Amino acid sequence: MIARVWNGVVLTEKSDAYSKYLIETVVDDLKGTSGNRGVHIFRNVRGENAYYQIISIWDSYDSLKKFAGDNYTLARYTPDDREYLLKGEKYCEHYEIIYPSF
Repeated sequence: MIARVWNGVVLTEKSDAYSKYLIETVVDDLKGTSGNRGVHIFRNVRGENAYYQIISIWDSYDSLKKFAGDNYTLARYTPDDREYLLKGEKYCEHYEIIYPSF
């Protein structure tokens, strides 16, 4: 299995709306892709900024490519992301899961 990790930053004042947006759009898109095993969204509010990390779990790189495309290291963004993000990573990190706890 593969973990895909993305990080981004939004203003704290927009973080509740961004969290809702992520759950209503990104999570459905991820979970609707064959081979996705789940998604976790983390938020750390520090002063004026809220830091996000999204970790999605995939059966294989082939299933991940169904979601992200052949150049799966690139992060995927929607036009609505611009409304929220101060910073979003251009690339995602990928890790082989050597011990799943589920």
